Amino acid sequence: MQKENARYEFLLNISTNALLETDLTGRILHMNAAAEYFLAPDASGSNLAAWFEKHSPDILSKIEKAVRLKLPQNLQLTTNGRSCSLYFYGQGHNCYICIEDITERRQLAISLERTSQRLEFAEKTAHIGYWELDFKYKKIYWSGEMFRIFGTSAAAASPKRNLIRERILKEDLPVYKEKLRELLHTGHPVEGRIRIRKLNGGLRYCYFKAGIFEDENRRRIAGTFQDLTPLIKTQTALEKAKELAENMNRGKSLFLAQASHDLRQPMQALSMFISALSEERLTSRQKMLLNKIEASAENLKSLLDNLLDLSKMEANNDVGDFHEFNMAELLKKICGEYHEICRTKGINFRCIRHNAVIFSDTVILERLLRNLLSNAIKYTKNKIILGSKWHNGYLRIMVIDNGIGIPAEEREQIFDEFYQSKKIKNNRSYGSGLGLAIVRKSAEILGVSVKLNSTPGQGSCFWFDIPVLRRLPEIKQKYRQNNT
Repeated sequence: MQKENARYEFLLNISTNALLETDLTGRILHMNAAAEYFLAPDASGSNLAAWFEKHSPDILSKIEKAVRLKLPQNLQLTTNGRSCSLYFYGQGHNCYICIEDITERRQLAISLERTSQRLEFAEKTAHIGYWELDFKYKKIYWSGEMFRIFGTSAAAASPKRNLIRERILKEDLPVYKEKLRELLHTGHPVEGRIRIRKLNGGLRYCYFKAGIFEDENRRRIAGTFQDLTPLIKTQTALEKAKELAENMNRGKSLFLAQASHDLRQPMQALSMFISALSEERLTSRQKMLLNKIEASAENLKSLLDNLLDLSKMEANNDVGDFHEFNMAELLKKICGEYHEICRTKGINFRCIRHNAVIFSDTVILERLLRNLLSNAIKYTKNKIILGSKWHNGYLRIMVIDNGIGIPAEEREQIFDEFYQSKKIKNNRSYGSGLGLAIVRKSAEILGVSVKLNSTPGQGSCFWFDIPVLRRLPEIKQKYRQNNT
């Protein structure tokens, strides 16, 4: 018997729970080592009355009920920063108390609850629901977001009722079934897009994923449903807005094309009248006024030409008429015209060209170069070069001037329609701000990229590289004559 008591005493003392035996007044009759450690220094002598009073007056009533009613009682309290569960068991006239430290368990529960709240928040934010099916026990789990997506409640979900298959649109059900067969056959994760009909009749667009995993030797299938409906609605609205904007832009371009075309006839008549008037005997004041009228007419003609070019490219969605031709011949044609224009304006014009066969659209390429040259004429001091050189298998075409230059912060904006720098005095008198917009649009059609190097006060260089099909031999004597 003594040996048996020693064994029980040993077991009591190695327990991590505090074990106590008290009478109805709370006087301690017996306690194990854990209880001594737990109660010290609060326990005064062998009576817990003071400790009870400090931490929970209910303890004495719990002892009294456990002894009198012979029914277990429990209580939870916090002492010295530790959370405890107290269990009371009546035996005869005494009470046996077990005090269990549940601090770590409670902290873990709080942490799990917070994690669960975060996951629930993430699911709601991302519109992603999670589901899981246990093959062995036929148990199904749905997250809260799954119920929201399907517009149902937890009572409606059960292994006997496959809500997912029930709510998928008939047209999309074969896709979903095929994906699940693939999953069960290969074991590899699957995914796809389907539409579901909510119980209240609403249509939802969903992206699903599913996979199989093993948990404690139990095979489970799990997956997610992401509600794409808000994204689809936004995308549809954007597509409609884009289509509307494109139609409006197309209408604007057609209007500008028609208006520019109709205005060209009176502009030609105006030019004829100005030319006829210049042959008359005019006073010096009349000649001055005629020169201003002629300059204004030229600006208006330039604006109409640019508007017509730009609107044609936009309205007709120009893709270009590409063919092979010698770039030197095109440069020769342009240079012959601009030599005379620059001579009358006192500008030194040079043309440097190389014989090379390229594949491009001559009309659009010529329009691009003419707009670059017109821009250079407006802002140069007295020199312009239209040149070409070989560069890494490409023919680099350049338009260089020694004009006022372009500030770094404006080098992207100058290609916008109607943009005119406010840093240039009387800039509006130089044109409408459409020339470089036409250059950019033309370059997009030709598949080239117009680059710019510029130093304010010293000049600018616009250039682009164009692929060469083959180089042609140069005739030195002719080359020298054409490049002077």
